[in-house]
Amino acid sequence: VYQAKGQAFSTTALVGGDAELAARFQNGLFANLYLSPRDYHRIHMPAAGRLVRMLHVPGALFSVNPTTARGVPGLFARNERVVCVFDDDTLGRWVLVLVGATIVGSMATVWQGRIERGGSVKAWDYAPGQVTLAQGEEIGRF
Repeated sequence: VYQAKGQAFSTTALVGGDAELAARFQNGLFANLYLSPRDYHRIHMPAAGRLVRMLHVPGALFSVNPTTARGVPGLFARNERVVCVFDDDTLGRWVLVLVGATIVGSMATVWQGRIERGGSVKAWDYAPGQVTLAQGEEIGRF
């Protein structure tokens, strides 16, 4: 169970119900970065990595501002998300989760383009070395 902005949610819920993926990160570390509407909405790699898998998890688009986040149970595991699973020789397997919000009309990655909203959970698997990104490299945008 993680807590972000006063809300608890499970790793399994955050990654779209994939219990096997979630189990790899039980008792792991995480950071939650909030982008206000006036902030830069491009996402950059926090570390180098090879993309292994991407999941699009449809969901609501609640505001993620601190006031709303405190009042919506499990908000980060209920909003639309893009789960990017990376592998790296130093860090091993790690995940970056982009969480949509009210004003976010779309999410896009540099390797897949714009992610279409709606439907059910969708997964893309990538061959080793197919998508390799350096630390600091842009990976997507809201």
